[in-house]
Amino acid sequence: MFKWITEIDEPPFGFNNENSELSIKRIDSTVELNEMSPVCQLFASFDVILDDDSLTSLPTPNDNALETILNEVVPHYLDIKQIFIDGKLKEINVRCLKKESKKIVQDLLSNGIYPVIPDLYRQKILICQLDQEN
Repeated sequence: MFKWITEIDEPPFGFNNENSELSIKRIDSTVELNEMSPVCQLFASFDVILDDDSLTSLPTPNDNALETILNEVVPHYLDIKQIFIDGKLKEINVRCLKKESKKIVQDLLSNGIYPVIPDLYRQKILICQLDQEN
């Protein structure tokens, strides 16, 4: 039927059928920042532009990524959870941007946010219109 489809015996990548142990640990961040790094701007702007508290999942593949997340992103959120699989930290989930951080993003959107962000998320009205057209 389709010449480009070929049958294979096993998946070309490793697949773990065994169940892993999942654990979730909350983090409380009492640190408040007056500035927001471009990394955090990238994730936080989505919530402000779309006026929604979305869950952002940030993978932690190495110590550098973990340090960046903990120092630059976590302090701006209220709901923070570490996700462990088989005792190893795999990701950090953040949700509910703090009021002070929302204000920082709103101010940055008015003048001087990291330039790629407005192009990436556009605006809520435009996104809703595109959803309705499709």
